[in-house]
Amino acid sequence: MARSGGDEAGMGQELTLMNDATLDVSSPLAAHIRLLHNGRVVAEHRGRRLRYRTSQPGAYRVEAYRRHLFRERGWVYTNPIYLRRL
Repeated sequence: MARSGGDEAGMGQELTLMNDATLDVSSPLAAHIRLLHNGRVVAEHRGRRLRYRTSQPGAYRVEAYRRHLFRERGWVYTNPIYLRRL
């Protein structure tokens, strides 16, 4: 979920940046959560929640990984949220 001003957007949606935006990621299980901006990792956290503030437009998406059989494996790959300037 992304929020900017009084507006919010979810996966596949577009949000207009007022000044900055807050992206909130939550997972039902602990995971290695990675937030990507235009394909580059900008934040990582191991746990159930990640919060990130930005003023940069672009496409933001999440990848989450969980341990299985002694390896970290891909678990969730989201569609992006698009942050745009006016």
